[in-house]
Amino acid sequence: MSVIISPSLFSADMLNPARELKSILHSGASWVHLDVMDGIFVPNYFLSPKIIADLRNGSPLFFDTHLMIERPERYIKDFAKAGSNAITVHLEACSDIPAAVTTIHDCSCKAGIAINPGTAVSELVPYLPFIDLVLVMSIRPGVAGQQFISASLKKISDLQVLRHRNNYNYRISVDGGITQTTADAVKQSGADILVSGSSFFAQKNRKKFVRLLERPSAEA
Repeated sequence: MSVIISPSLFSADMLNPARELKSILHSGASWVHLDVMDGIFVPNYFLSPKIIADLRNGSPLFFDTHLMIERPERYIKDFAKAGSNAITVHLEACSDIPAAVTTIHDCSCKAGIAINPGTAVSELVPYLPFIDLVLVMSIRPGVAGQQFISASLKKISDLQVLRHRNNYNYRISVDGGITQTTADAVKQSGADILVSGSSFFAQKNRKKFVRLLERPSAEA
């Protein structure tokens, strides 16, 4: 399974979102990471179903929607209808994870669960057989441009071990502080999806950056 690069639109030039989506596509990345923030679960605000629906009309990218909001189960159907391909809810914010996962699947979307830096992998174990994606937050959520939290590597490797041991099918995604410097260790630990925000959008040559992140870790 090759690594997927999912640039985070939160770090894009939001005066020109259509241009930024085209830049992601031309870079060779096939996913875009869409952070939804409510100013409560995280200290910021970003995106709505209406905006995602508008973006959907202009892009063939895989929409990787990350709900950083309280009680996300209230809005799953709205974000699915808007055009999301995958919807990830936070373990810390959702009151009924099994019901949320079922709703996401019923909407024909991939279902993911995210965990913050302070949440242990062990808390995910009951849900791992039923989900398509685990998102490891390697920074404090809601603020772009932070440094990668190195303790996240152990979480990634633990999830890789659990996946292999139990023959689970979830992908492991990592969000926060992904650069050329950190990407190799993240991939070696078992990550399949690299969410890159500030680093991706700071590049003059985004296609080259994506190629570098995609390379097998032994060559990086």
